[in-house]
Formats: sequence, C-alpha cells, structure tokens
Amino acid sequence: VNTQTGSEIDNVDWNDDSQFISPLLSKFEVQDSGFDMYNIEFKFMDSYRVGMVVEDYVKSAKVEITSEKTDSGFTTKLVSSKTYDSSGATDSSIVKKKEHTEYRVSFEFLANGALKSVDYTSKIYDTNTYDFSSDSFINGTPDENFANTGTILKKIAINCEYNQKNDVEFDATPYFITSLSNVTINNPQAGQGNTINSGDKLSSDSDLLKFDYAPATALDSWQYVVTESDNKSVVRWNDDYNRFEAASEGEAKVTISNLSDKTVTATVDLTVVYNILVRNFYIQRFSYSETDYDVDTSTSATIYAGGQYRFMLSASGDEPTGDVALPPDTKVTYTNDSHGLLSYVDAVNSKLTFDTSKMEITSPVTVNLTISTEHKRNNFGSTDFSITVKPSQGATISALKGTWKNTEKSATAVIAEDNIEVDGQTSANHGTLVVAGQTFNFAFLVDAGSGKFSYSRIIDADNKTLSTYSLRMTYSQAEGLGFCLSTSTWEGQDSGSTTYILGDESGDDDFNEYTYDYFTKA
Repeated sequence: VNTQTGSEIDNVDWNDDSQFISPLLSKFEVQDSGFDMYNIEFKFMDSYRVGMVVEDYVKSAKVEITSEKTDSGFTTKLVSSKTYDSSGATDSSIVKKKEHTEYRVSFEFLANGALKSVDYTSKIYDTNTYDFSSDSFINGTPDENFANTGTILKKIAINCEYNQKNDVEFDATPYFITSLSNVTINNPQAGQGNTINSGDKLSSDSDLLKFDYAPATALDSWQYVVTESDNKSVVRWNDDYNRFEAASEGEAKVTISNLSDKTVTATVDLTVVYNILVRNFYIQRFSYSETDYDVDTSTSATIYAGGQYRFMLSASGDEPTGDVALPPDTKVTYTNDSHGLLSYVDAVNSKLTFDTSKMEITSPVTVNLTISTEHKRNNFGSTDFSITVKPSQGATISALKGTWKNTEKSATAVIAEDNIEVDGQTSANHGTLVVAGQTFNFAFLVDAGSGKFSYSRIIDADNKTLSTYSLRMTYSQAEGLGFCLSTSTWEGQDSGSTTYILGDESGDDDFNEYTYDYFTKA
C-alpha cells in the first residue's frame, strides 16, 4: 500500500523516489518476472548504489557492508541510509519534502557463491522522528529506530532453490564450430592472396575474413575474428574499437578464433601493403584535450615559438570512399623560409607534429609547406599548408616563479618552482593565491610558448581538487599573469549560482567568454 498517498491510482504508477510496488503489479513481480541476478539486484539496488551520491537534494548517504563465513557458505549484511531535503528548492517543478530512509538487507550465499536468500526492508522517517538540521535521529540509534519506528517503504524476501541436474541430455555439437578450413583474409584492392591494405579493419563485421567450417549446422560463425597478432607494429589491437587493424606495411601471423574459449583456431600469414591512391591531405585538432590546439582551417594553423604542437593529419582517397590511412611515404616540403620550424609525420598514428623549440622570432612569421605522397594519380596527392608561428610568450617556470600582485583586488600570487602530485596522478606546478585575505592553493600546467594553461585548479591541503571552485589562468608578456576564479553552489540539477572572485564571464551556456584580472611581477 502506498502509505504516503493511500491512493490506488497512485499505486498503479512506479514511484521512482521510494520504489513502491503497485498492487496491480505484485503478482508479476513475485511470480512472473525473471529471476536472474540482474532482476534480483534491481529489487535492492536502491539500498547501495541508486541515489547514494551526495548531490542535488541528497544531503547525506552512507553504506556499510560486512560479510562472515558460515558452515554452508557466507552471509553479507548491508546497512545503509540517505537523507533527502528539497524544502529549500526554488524550482517550482521540485516537490518540497524532507525524508530520511534506512535500509537493512541480508544475503545468504552458498559455498560456491550462489545466492541462497535475500531479506530486504526499507523504512522512511519524517520530521517527527528525524532532525534534518543535524542529520540524526531525535531519539535513539539508527538500529533502535529501525526496529521500533518508521514507515515501511518496501519489504521483500527472496529464497532461491537450485535443482539437481536432470536426466535430459542435449547434444550441442551440431551448433558449434569444431574445425576451420580454407581461411583467407583479402582485400582485392590490395592484391591477391592473404593481402590487405594499411588501415583495413579486421572487425567482426568485416568482409575481408572468409572461411569454411564444420559442422555446417553450426550457429557461431559470427563469433570468429582475428584474436591475435605476432607483429603488433603491422597488425595491432585498437582498444577504442575492440578490434585488430592493419597499422603499417609488413607481415604478421594472425590467429582466428572465437572470443570465448578459443578452442578452435586457425592462423594466416598476412601481408599488409599500401595500394591506395590519395587525392589530398587536411589537418584537424588532434584531440579535445586543452593541450591540443584547434586549426584555423583544414590547411592552416597558428602556433607559438618555444613548444611542440600536434595535429591530426588525414588523407582523402582518390575515389569517393572517404578518409584512408596515411601513406608510409608522406613527406613535408617547405616552400619558403622555415625559420627553424621542424615537422614530423607519424603515418601509423595519423599525427603531424610541429616543433618550434628552436625558433627565435620577434614577430609572427608564416611558413608555407606542402604535404605529399607518391601514392597518387596524375596531379593529385599533394596539399599546400600555411602555418603561422607567433613569438614565444616565455611562460617558462623560471619566468613565472616568484610573487605577482594585483593592487586593485588586494591580491597576491606566489608561484613555486617545484612540482607536486595532484589527485594522486598528475604532476603539476603549483602556487598560492591570496585575494582580500582569503588564501587559495592552486596547481597548473602551462605551455611555455603560447602561455596557454592546459590544466588549472584549486586544491586543498592534501593536493586534492576542490570541485566547488573553477580556476582559469592565462599569460602574455604584454599583460602579465591572468586569473579567472569562481565558486559555484547548486540547488538542483539545473539550478545554481556562480560568484566570481577574480575575473568574470559573458556570453551564454554554450559560448562562455571569460575575462581575467591580471597580475604583474613584484
């Protein structure tokens, strides 16, 4: 019964907050629904993982799990609670309420790990028994209140029985492959025999792999793919797409099997060539990491002296087939003064790197270059690019270390020379910022050439990121060291406020523009 409303109509609908079960659905829940582990876990997931994150209106959440061995296996006890308070919500769509929920779940397992039973009870408490200001019961302990007070939200008992093996015999051999024959991997455009092109994908939906199998009645042929390679520089595994693919020219012995028991296998001596005609090249941002720069156009980019900058280099096929793998002979030729700009092409990983660390310039220069290949038809196979290089901003740590001041904001920044480990994983530079008497510790990474900060955040005394603060930094020789520092509070998923301590923002949620308060070297 829905004790909150007492309404049979409400009971027909699923209550996501408290997971009431409709009386009209109870027969299905108990008798007709499946009882694999997914369905069983669904019945008690709210006691330990669903809604057990302190965010929005969930003010606190606690989960304790203990286990002990028994004669027949082991038992596990789950004791958890959460406090929900939306009484201060300003969004009219949010129902204002205060409720504290306690959960008690016990599990029995057999020695082999099979689930034997589940006993689940959840109870809800209001302001009559729970003090929401202190987030504690008015009287007694949580266990005492669970035993004597509260309103039951849900109570479930599950008992599992496992049948012994019956006498029915089933012959599975007609339905699973027992042998492979006539195995080939071929791309006709690459050549004859077991030959494919660089860039070819050896995924389960590829039509390059062909084979015969026995018995002919087997149903698992779709599971057979390339599962191993003895030369990863030629045929390598791609973690992003869970497949093997041809990376570069050469030879590799590959293994074909299923992805489960791998008891039936075959090997192929595979040759990878580059028999592709290229029309042109273009560049794009290598990744959405802040350390990577965007392009100006598909054939131009702006970078800074004193650093290294990578871009994704792609090739378009001569036929309308989209992008193709980069040719192994892809080369860069300068068509005017390079001013010391160095270029490196990594054809296997589709990467073009510009090294400006040796460039010494006092004003912007434009370097023109051509990227080309001999894998072409007629006058295609080359593209002209222009790279603008601006003078280095000199944002080295030796230049940044020391004291910086902004008298208008009564603010001081001190940057140290050493590195610290942030969040247990990132080695970063660090400093201390004091604004109107309030002290903030911060960490950062900066590109010396551009003065662009790829990583900046406020940290606590243990070098952990403080997520309630947002820090942006910038540097230029003309303006100095800039800070944009804000703090945010949230009243709900889409409701909150931001206060700027340094700098400001304009624009909208999709296109924010930030301004900075600049500091000068003391």
